[in-house]
This record gives sequence, C-alpha cells and structure tokens, in this order.
Amino acid sequence: RIEGDLKDTDFSFSVSASDKIREFIAFDKEKLTDTPTIVGEINPQDLHGLGPFNMVVIAPEILTSEAERLAEAHRKHDGLSVLVVSPDAIYNEFSSGTPDATAYRRFLKMLYDRSTEETPLKYLLLFGDGAFDNRGLTREWGLNKSLLKNMLLTYQSENSIDINSFTTDDYFGILEDGSGAYISASKMSIGIGRFPVRTTAEASAAVSKVIDYMENSLPGSWKNNVTFVADDGGNADTDKQIHMRQADQIAEIVNSQHSEFKVNKLYMDAYTKDRTGGNASYPDVRNALQKQLKNGLMVLNYTGHGSTTAWADEGVLTQSDIQQATYPYLPLWITATCDFSRFDALATSAGESVFLNAKSGGIALFSTTRAVYPDQNVLINRAIINNLFTKNDEGHYLTLGEVMKAAKANLGSNSNKLNFILIGDPALRLNFPDYEVVVTEINGNPVNEFVPPTLKALEKVTVKGEVHSPDGKKDATFNGLLNATVMDSKQTVTTLDNFNTGKKFQYTDYPNTLYIGKDSVRQGEFSISFTMPKDISYSNDYGKMNFYAINVKDTAEAQGSFLNFRVGGTSEEGGDDNEGPEVRYLYLNDTTFTDGGNVNATPLLVVSLWDKSGINMTGSSIGHDIMLTIDNQTAKSYNLNEYYQVTGTDGSGSIVFSIPELEAGEHTAEFKVWDVLNNSTTYTFTFHVVADMKPELIKLYASPTPARSFVTFFMFHNLPGSELDVKLEVFDMTGRLRWSHEERGSSDAFKAYELQWDLFGNGNARLRPGVYIYRASLRYGNSKSVTEAKKMIILAQ
Repeated sequence: RIEGDLKDTDFSFSVSASDKIREFIAFDKEKLTDTPTIVGEINPQDLHGLGPFNMVVIAPEILTSEAERLAEAHRKHDGLSVLVVSPDAIYNEFSSGTPDATAYRRFLKMLYDRSTEETPLKYLLLFGDGAFDNRGLTREWGLNKSLLKNMLLTYQSENSIDINSFTTDDYFGILEDGSGAYISASKMSIGIGRFPVRTTAEASAAVSKVIDYMENSLPGSWKNNVTFVADDGGNADTDKQIHMRQADQIAEIVNSQHSEFKVNKLYMDAYTKDRTGGNASYPDVRNALQKQLKNGLMVLNYTGHGSTTAWADEGVLTQSDIQQATYPYLPLWITATCDFSRFDALATSAGESVFLNAKSGGIALFSTTRAVYPDQNVLINRAIINNLFTKNDEGHYLTLGEVMKAAKANLGSNSNKLNFILIGDPALRLNFPDYEVVVTEINGNPVNEFVPPTLKALEKVTVKGEVHSPDGKKDATFNGLLNATVMDSKQTVTTLDNFNTGKKFQYTDYPNTLYIGKDSVRQGEFSISFTMPKDISYSNDYGKMNFYAINVKDTAEAQGSFLNFRVGGTSEEGGDDNEGPEVRYLYLNDTTFTDGGNVNATPLLVVSLWDKSGINMTGSSIGHDIMLTIDNQTAKSYNLNEYYQVTGTDGSGSIVFSIPELEAGEHTAEFKVWDVLNNSTTYTFTFHVVADMKPELIKLYASPTPARSFVTFFMFHNLPGSELDVKLEVFDMTGRLRWSHEERGSSDAFKAYELQWDLFGNGNARLRPGVYIYRASLRYGNSKSVTEAKKMIILAQ
C-alpha cells in the first residue's frame, strides 16, 4: 500500500530509490468484487501432456477445418506429425487465459524441448492474419474489432511509428535456452510461415493452392525459368544503379552455379522510359513481366523501391495487376523492397494479394513488412537464393521454412532481416525437377570439355543426350517429352541512363534464341536436330543449351544445360530452302473469323506456322523479326519473337498474342515472318473493331456434377485474352438466389474461363442436397451481358 495524494485523475507518491525494476498497480477498491465474472465454458484440454510434433499450426477456431485439411496433406505427402491448435487453447495454459503473443513462444518452447531425433519440431505455421494493434486500441482497429477475433497475435517492436519499427514472426521460433534477449542477434530454431487469411473462403483457396502445388498438378518447362527485376532508382537516389547492381550479382549466382535455369533479366534502365502525360512508366517492362508470368516462372525476384501497392515509382507491377492475374503457374516471389507484404495493416497489401489470389499470384513469398534498406537487403536476398537452390546432405532441396531459417542465421546480428517474413507454408518444397538432362554427343562427336564444338550458321546440328536419375545414372525407364532451347552467345547489354546521370550500367545476358524445339525421350535417350539460322552473333563465344523433360508415366521431371559450345562461322553446305514459312491459319479471337470480320477492341491473334528449316526468332538481325504491324503505324508495330511456341517436331509452331486496345473502326494488319535462312512470308488481313462488343458464350458446363465437395464452372467464349466481367449465380428450384459471385479476368486461347465454388451459399452455410440452377453472365467493357443457365445436382457430404 502506497500513501499519496489524489487530485482528479492524478496520483502523486514517493518511494525510496532502488536499482531494481518496480511495478505499481492502481485500482478502485469500491469496484472490486469477490464474485468472479463468467466469460464462458472451457472444454477440457491438456496441451502440457502432448508429445513431440514436426509441425504446429496455430489457427483460429473458424479456420480450423481448413488448417486440418492442410495438416492431413502434410501427414500423407511428407510423413510429418502435425498438430493443429487454437490460440485460445494456448492462452488457457500458457498465459492464464489472457491473449499474449509470448504464449505461442512458450508453447513452442515446451514442444521444442520435447523433440526427439525421430520427431524434431521443425515448423510453425501461423494460420491467420494479424494486426499491428493486437488489442484494438487505435481508431482504425477499434472500429474493426470483429476482425481481430479471427486473427492471430503479432510481435511488434516497442516503437511502431518509427521508420526502424518492425513486426516479425521470428520471435516465436527463437527457442534455444537463453536466447531471445536481443532478437536481432538471435537465431530461429524452426522454420516459420504465415497464411494471412481472414475468412474461411480465403483459407480454403490458400490450402487448395498449396495442396495442388504439393501434388505437382502443373508440371512443365516453366520450372526452368527464373526472373530478376531491378528498379532504376528514384529522383532522390544518389546511386541510381544500386538496385541493378545488386540484382545482377544475385542473378549471376544462379547463372554460374545453377545453369539448368534460364535467367531472365528485366532491368528497367535497359528499357525506354515513357514520360507521356508527365508520368514516367515502363510499358515494355510491364508487358514483359506479365508475359513471363503467363508463360510460367519458378522464382520471381525483385530489387528496388516499392510500397504496399506497387513496385517502383513507375508502377511496373501493381496490386490491381496481381488481383486480376489468371496465369496458372505459381512462382515463389522474393521482394527486396519496402512494405510490399505489410500483413498487419487493416488494408490488404499487394504481397498478401499474391498469396490470396485463389487462382494465380504465387505459391509463397519471402517479402517485407516495413521499410528496409538496400545495403542490407542484398545480404538476405543473396542468402535466400543460396539456400533455395542448394540441396541438403540427403539430396533434397530445403523447405521454404528451412530456407528462411538458414538465410537469417547466416546474417548474424541484423535488424533489417526482422522485416523479412515468409508468407506461405514453411513445410513446402518448391517442385524443382529431380532428374538431370545430360548432353553426350553433338554432330556425332562425344562431348569433350577440352574441345568445344562450334555451331555455324546454316549448319544442320544434331544433339544427343540422356536423362539421369538422382543417383547420376541413365534412367532407361524414362520415356516422355523433351523441351530444348538453344541460345546464342552471351552478350554485354548497356542500359540507357534514363535519368541522364552520365553513367550507364552494363550486364551480360543471352538475348537471342537460335532454336526452340520439342522431341521425344525414349528409354532415357533423346536426339534433336535443327538448322542454325543465318542470323547468329558470329562471335565465336560460348552459347547455352537449356533442357526440360518429363516422364509421361510418373511425371518425373528433369532439367539440364550445356554450355561448352561456341557460336560462329558459316557452314559451307548451306541450305536449299528458298521458300518462306507457311501460314497454315491466322485468325482473331476464334476460328469463325474471316477477313474483314468484327472483333472487340483487344482481339487475340492466333497464327499457326510451318517451315522445314525452322522459324527465325533470334532477334539478332534488324528486319528479320516476326512482326505484326497495324495500319502501317510504327506505334502499332509489335515484335512477336518471344511469342513463338514450337508445337511439334516437324517445324510447326504457333503464336498467340493479345493485341493492345484499338479504336473502333476498320483496320488493316500485316503479319511478317522469316525462316532461319531468311526467307520471308507476308500475310495481310483486315478487321473491324466494334466498341464494347458483346461476347458469345459458346459452351457452359459444371464439373463434377453431381457435386459433393466442390464444383468448377467452365465457360467457353469467343473473346480469349480479353478482360471480362464474369458473374455466376446459383438458384434453388423455387427461384431463390442462394449464391452469387462476381470477378474480372481473362482466359487463354483454346481454354475455358474457370471458376470454382465450394458449395457454400451467401450465408456461409453449405447448400443442402438437391437440384439447383446455375447461371453464368459474361460482359466485355460496357457491352450487354450474355447469359446461359443450366441445372446441377449437389449431394450430401
């Protein structure tokens, strides 16, 4: 009891000095009661009696069923022992029932100390979003306290408004005895990830994405692709090249140590900056990035300025782009930029949108929650890349949680690292191919590291090789398909100095492609043949071959590269092909198109090509590119080299290109293509753009039906590649609306627009078994909607 003076709400008192921390409690004794307040019933529990687990998933009660679905997938797929536990249960035993973030850590410490050699604690998944205001004291969170009920607590720095503030999930994984006093110098004992989900719908979509990825549902050569994007700095930056320099250092780690990957470099200063209307932008960078995402990337790495809604001052990638993305291939995102994944704000960040996009976006992110600094970002970015592409002693790639744990451990005492977190599943491994493609022979000669062959212009080249299993031996049971890409020699690229600093950045790249093709793998062996183009670099420097193969029987995947060959000289034999490529068909949007026909403002160009010598897509010679020119205007001329895709082994290929928005009215287009011997073909056609053209719904169906747990709606239409407003409604047989959903998106050529539904109605309750009517509506721009309705059956679970 302390004596003192109370004046209004101020209480003054004196105590003797002490070198110990002293705590004081003030209370109104008139309001004290001996009668306890009943808050609610607590079910029997005994977390202290639990044995060891490999993985702990902390999930709010409303999200438990989805957390259990993911846990079961890890049990079956990875053999992990997984515990799903609610935060309230942890509070009951580790913080006297009071919500306290440290309770999570105390619980994990107990399990960590009980780890065994057979069942070590390795992962924590925080299955829920968080807030910087755990108690809802601020106005913005005070008005949204209902959201906090379904969130998990966060660990925040003492000062949350300073530029050096942080929020980090690392705190929960610092579990060694005596650790954690200085969090920036402490090491995590386990891998930690977070799902920033707030609703059951978000949780369901996230879990489905991860399970589909675990099951390798989309194998393909896209797994060989890695892209590095670098900012050119801002007006206030004294060093405009720092982001490019750092990105290139890390990109070259992959190039030199993991050459089986194709490294794409999108450094902004290498592209023309558009200053139309007083706002700077990089349209070519935006387009190239979207194209690469659409074609598929294993890893996307960005270095530069950023915010919660965009990359770079020029907005080369925005949150709107992410939310509207429909590409099916899910890369891992690494973002060395400020604030991109600030998950603890009321508004959803762009980084969270990457993960929360139900169909697209990314599978996970190593990303940032606050302001970070370039000189420190490069350290953790490099550490992540080094650990991501490295196998452990057992020959396996590290899980994402292990990658982040190892990367941060390598940095020692570093406060900047605290603002890098893993958004995603810490127990997930990227689906890197396990097998290796090895070149054994070129033009009948066994490969010899001391005698590199030289591939000459117009020369007929035959490359033979094998597919090796992880033990390094040829796998004679491997039968499937091989994708091969042959690149011209590495060249030095000089940037444009768009800021007029007087300094230009230089980097090396493989900008020109000599050949892209497909062939078969039989009993672990393959052979590809192609004609070298006239348009080569003639540098006599080293080129690169990149390979991907898949076994059709068990979807085992292989990748590899071959670097020990030169490009230069001209073959004396030459070629006898004097005819240009054959345009087998060309149309806009769909096969019903005829010359002069009506199309929408963003039509999709589809071209089928064939040439016995091969199509020229090298890009190394002026005037020999695949080009589309509309209305004879330079501003409407499009280089389509990178859009060419090989479709067969006989010299056939195709181009699918979404034409940028055109004004209404008549247009004339010229399509020109060359073969590798520089014979050309020109195809001219006309078309009429109709503003806000009404789409056609060609075919609508739902599958599976009868549906028991989910159903996917398939909508085939005549405007592929164009952004459409899509609406799905489900009615019962009395005509009552039971579920509706609206979104904006596009579908690729030859594919339906797909929309999945979990059979839960607008009231968040599962619909009862019975017959229902579903209705689809499509609209382009301000056009009228096209609708169609059909019946479906829902079964009991």
